[in-house]
Amino acid sequence: MAIHIGIDLGSVSVKAALFTRDAAMAALFERHAAHHRFQSAGRMVDTAGRPCWLAVTSYSRIQGSPLKEARALL
Repeated sequence: MAIHIGIDLGSVSVKAALFTRDAAMAALFERHAAHHRFQSAGRMVDTAGRPCWLAVTSYSRIQGSPLKEARALL
């Protein structure tokens, strides 16, 4: 059970992406699809035809505290 997390921490904003190939995590990603912090979340198929899930957070302004905003996303 692994979820890979990528964080894009820019000078004025932060975004995060979560990715997994573990079908056991599908329900978690489906719940994220309805959460206001996520702009998209759902099932995809990789280049080998295997199912995977990706969730991307909405853009969030840093407001002078990049670490605080990154922690809030996690």
